[in-house]
Amino acid sequence: MRCTILLVALFITATLSAQSVETLKAGDGTLLKVERVNGPFKHPWAIAFLPDNQMLVTERNTGKLYRMPTEPGVKRTTIKGTPDVHAMGQGGLLDIAIDPDFASNRMVYLSYAKPGDGPMSTAALGRGRLQGDSLVGFEDIFVQMPYFNGDKHYGNQIVFSADGEFIYFVMGERFQFEPAQQLDNHWGKVVRIYKDGRIPKDNPFSSVAGVRPEIWSYGHRNIESMALQPGTDELYLVEMGPLGGDELNR
Repeated sequence: MRCTILLVALFITATLSAQSVETLKAGDGTLLKVERVNGPFKHPWAIAFLPDNQMLVTERNTGKLYRMPTEPGVKRTTIKGTPDVHAMGQGGLLDIAIDPDFASNRMVYLSYAKPGDGPMSTAALGRGRLQGDSLVGFEDIFVQMPYFNGDKHYGNQIVFSADGEFIYFVMGERFQFEPAQQLDNHWGKVVRIYKDGRIPKDNPFSSVAGVRPEIWSYGHRNIESMALQPGTDELYLVEMGPLGGDELNR
């Protein structure tokens, strides 16, 4: 809940100048105190908290990753070593997640729209080691196939399994619909991989010929939110639909 409210505040400050906002009224009448922590941002997209309570914030349309304290007025730092992104339409630098073993391995995971040849792009998941103000050795551990000439429905949410061994990574159907029901591609799919990108042998389609072995779940539209129920391996997914067609899936 804290991350959700803070992200709302970041989006608000993205459009503010020196003006300050003290309260917001929620739909049920609850008053929320808004404190400007940092900004302005151009298009903040995702937040992850480091063990020292500093935040890492992705900015979608610029491909920048910032580290900033929670204390108001403290200058933010741009983290170097992030990947080149396809910052068109709904693409750019998207989700961020901290490795459950971050205290020992310093790994940070980023999802993004990866540029291909010409106008082609795809969704990708990579990781690098946070050292000072840089992501060192950033490399892709999963790339959605195939690439596509379009700039919509990348999805790109990252969730770790309860034991921290696996990653669930979700991708949109690239606004193409039918391929989400087919198992020879990654469009409209949730994949399950090890943290280094290896494919678990107990995935439901890992030994089926002609099927992408990373697939965990399929037939999705454009998932923009995903969470694991605490203490279980049950995923809850929110699909963004047209004109009121949103879905909550378990």
